[in-house]
Amino acid sequence: EKQLRQEIPGIDAATVIGGLRRLRPTATPSDIYFFITTERGMGNNARIAAQNKAQQGRAPVFLYRLAWATPVLGGKLRTPHSLDIPLVFDNVAGSTSLVGEDTRAPQKVADAMSAAWIAFARSGSPNGPGLPQWPAYNPQARATMTFDVASRSVDDPLRSEHAVLAPYFPRPAP
Repeated sequence: EKQLRQEIPGIDAATVIGGLRRLRPTATPSDIYFFITTERGMGNNARIAAQNKAQQGRAPVFLYRLAWATPVLGGKLRTPHSLDIPLVFDNVAGSTSLVGEDTRAPQKVADAMSAAWIAFARSGSPNGPGLPQWPAYNPQARATMTFDVASRSVDDPLRSEHAVLAPYFPRPAP
């Protein structure tokens, strides 16, 4: 709580932590802390960018979330920044320090992610044969491809968590 209060002025840390614990009962204190700080920063920024681009209407917008957690270091890292790089570029076998020695699960994620990126590069749409349907993002549904061993599109996948955190999300500049 103390660290959150130092980083997020005005936060009711006990209420936020309690709300997230109800939604994520097996989360460790570190899980809760890093979830809050990640969603306030990178997660919120990605959603703001997707919403702004979607509202411009110039081209479809596709938002994703990597849900697969690396087993490296006993799983303590969960889904760290840059974990998507060996998956998108289908370089799992050469990235065991990040994805772990058993490459079967991350290879399934890489198969979906790399195919989606290739399809997008070719056509402007990440959809293609053998891939789960990935609808374009819009501010109402907030379709987000959730990449995992079994990937799928989910509308607003962290809706409940964001309801707890929303008062503490930075607001975009006008």
